[in-house]
Amino acid sequence: MEYTTTTLALHTGAIIRRERLRRDISQELLAEKIGKTAQYISLLENGDRCGSVATYLSIANAFGIHVSKLLEDIAEEDRPVDERGVLQLFANSAPLARKVMTATLIAVYDAFQSER
Repeated sequence: MEYTTTTLALHTGAIIRRERLRRDISQELLAEKIGKTAQYISLLENGDRCGSVATYLSIANAFGIHVSKLLEDIAEEDRPVDERGVLQLFANSAPLARKVMTATLIAVYDAFQSER
């Protein structure tokens, strides 16, 4: 896949969010660990900002992973993606989580549509 700045931001943002939630770390705590604000972490995770190499390195170090993990191909994840799985994620989520997931999906969809 060829990346634009927008798709790179969305891609890395999704991985950062996944890794942060996997470790049960708040945006505030991650921000504190890397010397940024929680608002900045939110911008990264939502794909509204593309971080610098130094920022990605700091985040990777905070997670205890190699920085290349933040750039891995999401398609290589071991969790298959299908409609039923996505619907189950929504069904099992709180209203605020559903709202955030919907906004994220719309942003990703719009980014890919603009690349056509």
